[in-house]
Amino acid sequence: MHKYSLVQVNFQYGDNVFLPYSVGLLAAGIKRDANLNSKFQLDQLVYLRDDLQKTVELLKNSDIVGFSCYIWNWEYTLELARRLKLLNPKVLTVFGGPQVPHSKVDIFKTFPFIDLIVIGEGEFAFSEILTHFSDSSKLPLQAIKGILINNNGERI
Repeated sequence: MHKYSLVQVNFQYGDNVFLPYSVGLLAAGIKRDANLNSKFQLDQLVYLRDDLQKTVELLKNSDIVGFSCYIWNWEYTLELARRLKLLNPKVLTVFGGPQVPHSKVDIFKTFPFIDLIVIGEGEFAFSEILTHFSDSSKLPLQAIKGILINNNGERI
């Protein structure tokens, strides 16, 4: 069984913690899909801004990590993904959210540790990415609508 993790870090406000709605939708979609649910296990759901190295250790055994990026977590998320890719070069890093500058032509040269970028709502695209990961003959990566692929620094 493959492991996937989802990351959407937030701050804690006093005793309040805001759980991440968008990555919750991704996890719910995978859980609802019998085929994906039989092949993938949610490893970690990271929603608190914690020590970077501690968080990298939590994520290091995941096969796929999806990062939901907003203005308040962008720099932290970039550094987290960079460190994770150094520790586990085989992990598939998938970025999405409104903060990702997906229109930058050189985005994968600027951020070589990002493997895929989902543009717009990610529920269907992320499920299709997992389908590709579990059986690439069923769905080629290039057939997934709404994603950018890092091909050795070039955007596809």
